[in-house]
Amino acid sequence: LLRKYAPTVETSTLQKIAASFSELREMSDRGDISYPYSTREAVSVVKHLEAHPEEGIESALRNILDIDSFDSRLFSRIGDVFRRNGLSLPYSFVELVTINNDGELSIEYVGKREAEGVSNSPPDLGSPKVGKW
Repeated sequence: LLRKYAPTVETSTLQKIAASFSELREMSDRGDISYPYSTREAVSVVKHLEAHPEEGIESALRNILDIDSFDSRLFSRIGDVFRRNGLSLPYSFVELVTINNDGELSIEYVGKREAEGVSNSPPDLGSPKVGKW
């Protein structure tokens, strides 16, 4: 099934993705994690890899898993699944989430993903963004 969506992605990578999402689904079925990761997420990852091979597996996985990075224990468990299956997924970039006495949320990050940062040539604010910049 994954090959249909990503004909140029290496078979070994597709197998690792399939095995990882299968294990996550089993964890959900046992009640170890709450979200039931499924084939839909695996397809999303391989479609991203097919469309943007230069971004790599980490970027493709983060498109699906970033919301879970705010729960460091959960994200660590999810990351362990991918690492066990031979895929790289760094631990959470969120170090500390707090709410101060005024009720303001504060999030401190320990790192920044390679693909992010300051753009060298952002589009004008008055015009639409087209493509990557």
